[in-house]
Amino acid sequence: MRPKSPPPFLRWLVITMWVVTVVGHPGAEEPTSATTRRAEDQAALEPVARTHPFLFVAADEVRRTREKIQRDRDARATFARLAAQGEKDLAIALPTFETDWWREARKKPWRDTYQEIYHHTMSVPAPAMAAARRLAQLALLSDDERFDRRAREILLYYTNYSFEFEHYDVGMNYAIWAVPALDVYDMLFESFSASERQRINAFFGRFLDAVMRNDRFWIANEPGGRFNNHYAFHKQAIAAVGLFFGRDDLVKYAVESREGVRDLLENGILDKGLWLESSFHYHFTPLYGLTPLAEMLRHAGGPVDLYAAEFHDGHCLKQLFDAPFEFVFPDGLAPNIGDGYGHDLYLQDVHLYEYAYAAYGDPRYAWLLSRKWPTKRDEAGLERERTALFHGRPVGDATTPTVRSQVFPEHGYVFLRMPDGTDYWRGEGWSAFLTFDRSGIHGHADKLGLILWGRGRLLAQDVEGRATKGHSFSSAIQREINRRTLCSNTVVVDGRDQANSSQLLRFVDFAATAAAARTMIADTDGILYPGVRQQRTVIVTPDYVLDVFRVQSDEEHTYDWTFHPLDEDGRTSSSLAFSPIPDAQSPAPRWVKNGRRARTDQTWSAEWIERDIPFRLTMLGEPGTEVFLWDFPRDDQFTFPPLPTLQVRRRARSTDFVALYQAGGDGLSRIGLKMQKQDDGSVTLEIALLGKRDRWTISPLEVRQIPNLVTARYLQTFCFLTEGNGLTLLRLAI
Repeated sequence: MRPKSPPPFLRWLVITMWVVTVVGHPGAEEPTSATTRRAEDQAALEPVARTHPFLFVAADEVRRTREKIQRDRDARATFARLAAQGEKDLAIALPTFETDWWREARKKPWRDTYQEIYHHTMSVPAPAMAAARRLAQLALLSDDERFDRRAREILLYYTNYSFEFEHYDVGMNYAIWAVPALDVYDMLFESFSASERQRINAFFGRFLDAVMRNDRFWIANEPGGRFNNHYAFHKQAIAAVGLFFGRDDLVKYAVESREGVRDLLENGILDKGLWLESSFHYHFTPLYGLTPLAEMLRHAGGPVDLYAAEFHDGHCLKQLFDAPFEFVFPDGLAPNIGDGYGHDLYLQDVHLYEYAYAAYGDPRYAWLLSRKWPTKRDEAGLERERTALFHGRPVGDATTPTVRSQVFPEHGYVFLRMPDGTDYWRGEGWSAFLTFDRSGIHGHADKLGLILWGRGRLLAQDVEGRATKGHSFSSAIQREINRRTLCSNTVVVDGRDQANSSQLLRFVDFAATAAAARTMIADTDGILYPGVRQQRTVIVTPDYVLDVFRVQSDEEHTYDWTFHPLDEDGRTSSSLAFSPIPDAQSPAPRWVKNGRRARTDQTWSAEWIERDIPFRLTMLGEPGTEVFLWDFPRDDQFTFPPLPTLQVRRRARSTDFVALYQAGGDGLSRIGLKMQKQDDGSVTLEIALLGKRDRWTISPLEVRQIPNLVTARYLQTFCFLTEGNGLTLLRLAI
């Protein structure tokens, strides 16, 4: 049983802290007023003369939505659910905006104030303003004066906020809740008096000044590198103020400046759609910044239609919406690569696809919006329903996406699927995700790692324990355990973490046919561990997944093959007899506990059950093998049940870890597994299963890389027998 996903509002805010890099170009000059005017001058902002609302929603959209509620039963049901939430929002307490804490905090290095900054610039102000936005929306759709009055009370109360705090994160934090405040102002503009508007205008002047200061700091110092997701929020905020207050220079700056929208989209997209950060969760972070900006530009008539614009090399916003279909599992779950803070991310939970479908009409988006929800419809469902009510379009003809096994060569990922095509989404087969990527700011020490999905369930994951409160990025559990190699399904050498590197590891081979999909990735240069060569081969068939991890060195090392299966009760059943060992022997004594150990020279197995799907690992025996079981924490409170962690230890100069995975009620048939080492250093694996025998030959560890890494399309058509490139993976029926 995986940890329950948090409400989407908190989830996507939590995963937006800090960022990563590439190379870009300087753009438009910074607005003169932003560098010369002080905060008191910014108070002179005056809204542009327009009919309100116009920023996120227009008057005709409000009218159409009210008519839809009157005539459409589903729309009425949605409105009823939103109104029920509104009754709760009416009672939300106003936050206390403290400033005394800043007297001491401002003297500390910024790295030491994450938790305080997050508390005072995010967790305190964000919830009530989110409620105010919902109330303002209800005020537009109903004649209930209570919604209008309470939303205005909240916004006017926020005019006391100082925006004086300084930190890496404040520009993004302020944008996340103050841009919604601007939407509240726009929706209820006519209800405010002239004196109230002066207070609100001054509030947004201070907001603009604070975000501009933070944006300038980031550009000058690059604390998270180039093309960081923070910039998407900075530019969203600056453009929002520019559009509302008639400041064309601000809008131009947001789009054309260094680290502006153009710069981000031209340089932040790899592999024809994946965001450049080393985390799939963070793929969506810039979308949460850029999609509201696209809505504002389209509604307010900005200088560019961000939905339609294409930039250098065809890069565009739509690529960020299209790419996730290629990297999620059949139930919509994204692999937990890099910072995910212990939370599941399902594509169905990303309400931004309501905007995308309205903008593009892509039938694949219609398919996504029609999919069954993997979790109960709580706040995630309400957010999507709210978006659909105002901005969505009726879901028309849907097209199931066609996906395939493929390589993401710029990122350094491989996704193996069996079956592929549209049948993939039925979830009856196998999926394997592997990484040979470089290190990034949101990346983990997880190279040569494997994430496994099969028979309708996630079966083996890169694990993280959740921080139960505060700022997840800087939390103790994230810092001390979650980013370590121990948390990934890979090999740990001598108990040490993999070295960080800006290099991709070696991509050796890839092929996919109707019979099998397979890949080989390697570190033959000792990038991760000096002097240690590693090679992982994974072969996905309809009946099983074969995993061969070869390690080699001129000196003796302790190799811990590490694996994190999922079990709803946190248990492991095994053919081995385990005995308890002291926690002091744990690879991370503060966090990883309840150690047990067994010794074996023979082939052995272990089993788990994840949401009624049995899952078995069979590992080929080798003399001197020790097997350890540990309890990995689900969160920093050690909530029961724990997550199983298995380590297979061998002390040697070289060894081969050969594992075979099976899953499903009918998929745990008895197997035979044999290995023969050849004189040239290759190994031959023979597998007897269901009356058939398969033979696979794995090349020596010293292998040559496919020249130029070319493109995933070329790699997919690469012949199945690739002996000429130093690798033979030939499946023979005997």
